[in-house]
This record gives sequence, structure tokens and C-alpha cells, in this order.
Amino acid sequence: MDSSYDVPDSTDWIGTSVPDLAALENALHCQICKEFYDTPMITTCSHTFCSRCIRTSLSSDGKCPVCRASDQASKLRNNWAIQEVVATFINARPKALELARKAQQDIEHPKRKGKRKRTAVDDSDEVVEGETLGRTTRSKSRRMANPQSSQPEAIEIEDSEDGGDESFQPDAEPERPADGLVACPLGCGKRMKEEEVFNHLDKCEDEQTQASKAKSKTNLNGVASKPPSRQNSRPQDRINELSYGMLKETALAKKLKEQGLPNFGSKQLLISRHKEWVNIWNANCDSNDPRSRRDLLRDLEVWERTQGGKAPQGNVLSGSVMRKDFDGASYAKRHRDDFSRLIADAKRKKNNPATENEKTKDTENSMEAERNGLAKGTTRPDGRRFR
Repeated sequence: MDSSYDVPDSTDWIGTSVPDLAALENALHCQICKEFYDTPMITTCSHTFCSRCIRTSLSSDGKCPVCRASDQASKLRNNWAIQEVVATFINARPKALELARKAQQDIEHPKRKGKRKRTAVDDSDEVVEGETLGRTTRSKSRRMANPQSSQPEAIEIEDSEDGGDESFQPDAEPERPADGLVACPLGCGKRMKEEEVFNHLDKCEDEQTQASKAKSKTNLNGVASKPPSRQNSRPQDRINELSYGMLKETALAKKLKEQGLPNFGSKQLLISRHKEWVNIWNANCDSNDPRSRRDLLRDLEVWERTQGGKAPQGNVLSGSVMRKDFDGASYAKRHRDDFSRLIADAKRKKNNPATENEKTKDTENSMEAERNGLAKGTTRPDGRRFR
């Protein structure tokens, strides 16, 4: 089967010789997205999630998805130990899984060991050996009489280092060009004036950092194989959520336009879009290997097509009620009259069950009579008579 269709899953270890690794792989999965941790962040209640997953969850209800303790996105911290464990496990997983499957196959189908047959060569060797037991050759007796003559002569080899020290001359240093320029101390090969060295170091360091990232970057499931150090990476500015209740729809749309985001839709859609962008951007700031703005906008476009303004409209009411960011208070306020009427009807039925039963029976009887035409010869509502 093509490797592109092979989706890694913890159940892959069940049929191998080490099924306990399934529990280990499950422990390295985020409890929200069920994938390997991508930029794991630890909460104040000591639970770990992907950065984007936990930020999206906290922006909806402000509680930990596991223990339901109150938390804030500003209190999240990177869990570097888990990130290194996940990256190492992802690199070792294919080879370890291959060896585990092979070991299980050897256990289930062991190789049969056949009896060793004596070959004709072995028999002939024994016959020759038996014939030579009682016969001693002249050369053999000569070797036994003079055992020292059979020993190899010692060969002396002169050490080439003994007499070569006097003639050794170190290589002459390369002559520096007389142009008044100095080479880059970081080894990029560029030459410049001495007073321009310090300004060049910052630029050269950034270029080498980007080149090393592009060379050593091997991703699986969006996680880097080896997290690079954060010493050379410059932190990006994070985005804070706005006071959405105090902003009008036009002001909020203007804010989105200033950030290069779509600004169409209702105010609730604008709020949801800005919250999603804040989560995407800040999660990228948490990452060891931040992505470009173009990639982040592509993620926002995916959200727009699945949950935002471009999402397919099915049952709008049920879909909006089931969403985490559903505003129950405003919905109850808009439909207060309907709720009051339903409550009054329920109380009236509870207090007068007999009257309600009679009304129900009368209604059912009238409907049944209308369906059956009441009686033959009765006039219909359209003026015709039943036959």
C-alpha cells in the first residue's frame, strides 16, 4: 500500500510484539484534536494541549477541557519536554514499528530447523585423515626436528616519524589582499570594511539561521523532527482580543480590514473571525518554528469554509445552538415571549388535566369526522354533498 495513505494510529502497535507502546503513543496525543502534540502548552492546572486547541477552547468558555478549572490564555506556558519527546518518538516510530511487526511474525511463524546431512566432502576428509595417521612424511619429520626454522623471520620497519621532524615545514599563511577589507567572522565569505562588521553580523546570523532551518526541517504531522533552539529566533508580537461588546459593527469591521482579514458578515461572525485569527496568530508565536503569514491566512480560510461565513448552511438554528460560542443569554432574551407562552400552557395543562383531555378528544373527533366525511349527504365546505 502507498505510504501516503498510511495514517499513523496508536492501534498499529496492538498486533506487534510490543502492544504496550499503544498506551505510550496515546499519551503523546492532544485530548482535543487527538493528534500528536503540536506546540504543546501547559495550563495552570497542569494539563497539556496543543497551543491552538487550548487557545480556541479558552476563548469559548475560559475553562480547561479536562478538569473544567478556570484558566486564561495569557497564563499558558510552553511544555518543551513534551515537545522534544513527541519529536523524538515521531522520528523513531516508523523503524520501531517495522521491527516490532517483524518480531511478531517471527514468533507466529518460526523457521523450521532441518537435520544436517553429512556431505561427501566430510566423508572424504575423514578417509584421508584416517589414511595419513600412520604415515609421516619426510618434510614433516624435518619440521619436527628443527621447529625454529619454521618460525617466520621478524621484519623491522622504520618509523617514518623518526627522521621526518627536521624536514617538516608548516604551510605558509595565505597572504591577505591589500584592499583594506576584512572577512566576515561567521564565515559567510563576504568582505567588508572594518567599521561595517558589527552591522553585518546581525544580518548574517539571521541568514544562516534560516538556511539551517530549511536544511534540517523534516516534518511529520506538522511537528518538527528536532525542535531548534529559541536563542536566535526573535519573538513575534502577540495579538490581544478586543472589547467586542464596546465596539460597533462598523468599528469591528474596520479593525479586521486593518489586519488584512475579511470584514463581511454580521457582528457575531466578525467577532468569531477575529477570535479565530487571534488564536491562530498567538499559537504561531508559541511555536519553535513559526510559519509565514500566508500559511496562517490559509488556516483562517479553512476555518471560513467550515465554520465561518462560507460554511454550508444546513439547519441554521440547530447548528448555532450547538456551537461553543453560542450566546444563550441573548437568545433567551429575544425569545422571552415564546418561552413565557410555553410555560403558561404547561402550567395550565398541569392544573386542569381533565379539561385539557376533553378538548383534546373533541379536537380529535372533529378531525376524524372531517376525514370520514361525517355522514352521507352532508354538505362539504366547498358546497358539494357527500354521496
